[in-house]
This record gives sequence, structure tokens and C-alpha cells, in this order.
Amino acid sequence: MKAKTDFLDLANDYLVKCYANLKNNNVNLPLLLWVSAWTRLLAYNKNKGEVLPHVWHQGRAEIGKSYPMDRVVELLPEGAVVKYRGASPKLFTRDKTDLRHRIAYFEEADSLAQGEENPMAESFRKAMDSGDFIYQSLNNIGGRWEPETFTRPGPFVMWSTSLKNPGTQLRSRMAVIAMPEPDAKAIADRNLIKNAIDKDGWPIVSNDLLHYQEDLQKQAAASDGIKVSFNDETFEVINKLAEMHIDSRAFSQIKFLLKALALMAQRTEVLPVDYDTLFDLNRHSEFLTSGLNSGVTGGIRKICDAISEIKKAEEDDAARWFDEWHPVKDGMRKVPVGAGKLAFTRLVPDESVEWLNELRMARQRADHSKITSNDLAAHMDTGPTTAQEWLKAAIAEGWVENQGFSKAKADYKLGPLFKKTLAGLPSRDVLMGTVEPTP
Repeated sequence: MKAKTDFLDLANDYLVKCYANLKNNNVNLPLLLWVSAWTRLLAYNKNKGEVLPHVWHQGRAEIGKSYPMDRVVELLPEGAVVKYRGASPKLFTRDKTDLRHRIAYFEEADSLAQGEENPMAESFRKAMDSGDFIYQSLNNIGGRWEPETFTRPGPFVMWSTSLKNPGTQLRSRMAVIAMPEPDAKAIADRNLIKNAIDKDGWPIVSNDLLHYQEDLQKQAAASDGIKVSFNDETFEVINKLAEMHIDSRAFSQIKFLLKALALMAQRTEVLPVDYDTLFDLNRHSEFLTSGLNSGVTGGIRKICDAISEIKKAEEDDAARWFDEWHPVKDGMRKVPVGAGKLAFTRLVPDESVEWLNELRMARQRADHSKITSNDLAAHMDTGPTTAQEWLKAAIAEGWVENQGFSKAKADYKLGPLFKKTLAGLPSRDVLMGTVEPTP
């Protein structure tokens, strides 16, 4: 019996020869982008609240946002992606290209209508929720205003790149990926890959990979999407995931990604191994961070983590100095009580509850320095422009606020709406309770 082709491995083999845009040459991001592209082939229930994993790729100019997208496009058959570059959003409404079970790739976000109150932007958002793009406008014909309806049948997956983060409503429907600054090793990896390409030429995409996707594209068109189901064991895993109160749109996107992985493995049934694969792919990519945290992007989480880490470091210093100023003598520590003329000291046992409470209070009394956007950029090892963009999004979401007198004299702290977030999918073992989650 002929062994099944591992299409995920074929894609991985291609990407490791031409991609080094993230730290440690991590190809998980383009691989997950490729998996998201496969969801376009699946059966989709229109107007039932199902949301495909649409992608918004954000980062500063010249950081390489388009490069991973372009490499993924090379892994897809011809005609699977419909590109819109530097065009008015109105062009999309009048274009006659068939979008069913394809990807609409807006190479610059300006081509994708935005704004919370923009009627066309609302049509794009509804297309993400319902499957079809429907836009109504009024045309002046002979002095009379006549209604006109433009329809682009779906389902289709939307991709976009941008310097900025999307608005709140778009952000809740898309996987928002904040492109990190490449570290020294990533820059070196890029140069090594360029040298290898100069020497050996560009790698060739497997014909088996493209032909299989072409066959699936035809099946999807003929059957209005390929049906993939969950077996009983995987259904139990998905139920456990649902109990984690994940945003309903993100939950829908995760299920589509799992079905895509099953399709990739030449199956029409999702198995537990598909969840393990998605967990491993998402481990370093931040692809699902936005959806898992109800629209909070990876950049916002990084900003909040940086603020927390800077504050914690100052509290750790305060506790360390308090510990050194009150040394152990005969198993006891002398600690101050009160202040001024009424101050006195008392002895408490080392490592006792009383001593641990003293250390906790020392942490609370720590002097905190002002935290500026430059401090956050340095702590995250990212550029100041990227840090400021993430800060804007974090402030808009209420996760960070400026307690300084002005933007020029900023002092950022965690905002009233901050809550601890998931950095990625929980493992199957954590979901099923066989191991404890890592703090």
C-alpha cells in the first residue's frame, strides 16, 4: 500500500530553504498562514456565525510583512489567490472574479475599506461573519437616485498587510499578527539563506503539493465545500476548549484550522493528532493570540507583559534590598514597626509567615520609575515605531493607560481592562487534565 504524502512536511521543506523572517528561523508563521489558506476549501454554513481564519499582518515599513505572504502564495495553486494592490475598495465591489473558496489578498490595507461607521467596511465585516460580500449604494441615473447592490459570493478568506493595527471590529474577526523585530540571529539567517539561494537557486515547490490542492479546489467548487467532521475523541477535546470561554469567532477559526489539517492529511475526519499539530504550529507564531484573547493582538500582549516585567523587576529589587538590610541572626530577623518617634523593631522567625508578609509589603512599597515608550521598546527589543503602534492599540483597548501629565511626559501602566491572556493554545494534555498548565 502506497504511503500517504505528508504535505505539511513538503511545505516545511520549501519554507526552510527560503524563509528567515522571525527569530530562530521559525517557519511556523508561514506554515499557519498556509493552513489558513486551506480553510477556504471547507464546507461553510452561510449566515450561521462561522468565521474563517482571516489574517491581518501588521508591522513597520520594510520589516518584511509581505515576504511570508508571498512565500505562502507560492505554495498555493494558480487561481487560489485574488490580489488587490493599491486599488480603491470600490474596485473590489465591481470586480467579477469568482471568489468562492479562494483568498482575497489586499496587499495594502488601504484597499480594504475600514472605519467603524463606514458602510462598505461594514459589508466587509459582514462577509467575514456570513460568507458573502453584499454592498448597497445609490447611483444618480438621469437625476434620480437608484439603489444598486453589489454581491461577491463566498465563502472566501481575507488577507491583508498594514503598518497599523485594524479597528476594533475588524480586529475581532481576524488573526492579527504583529511582525516582531528580527534579532541578530534572524538577520544572519536571512543572509545565509540569500547566499544559499544565490548558489543553488530558488527551491522548487513540489508538484504533488500543487496537484493535490488543485484537485481539492475542483472538489470544493463542485460540492460547495468539502465536509470534514470530528471523531468522538477530538470532539471531547474541542468541548474542553469551549469551556475556556474563548471568543466564539476564534473558536470557529480554530475548528476550521483543525479541519484543514485533517484535509492536508488526506482525511475527512479530524483526529486528536491534528490538535497536537495545531498546538505545535501555534507555539511560536502568535497566529491565534488575537482570537484567543477576544481581539487582543500579540503586540498588545507584549506591551502589557513588558510593563508587568519592568514593575516586577523593581519590586524584586525592593524585596532583595529589604532582605539584605535585615539579615538573619540566630534564625530571627529584626524588622521595623511604625515610623518616626514611635518606631520600634520586633523579631520574627526567618522564613515564617510574618517574614514573608514583610517581604510582600516591601514589594508594595517599591519605588517605580516612569515607563515610557522608549523603555518598552528597549525591554521588548523592538523598534520605537513598532512599540508606539502597539501602545496605541493597547490604550484603545483599555489595557494600558498613561498616568503621566501628557504624551510628552508619559508614564504607562496597566489599564482597567487588562486581564491575563493566553499566549497560545493549551496543549491537549492540559485540556484533558492529565498535566497542570504552565504558569
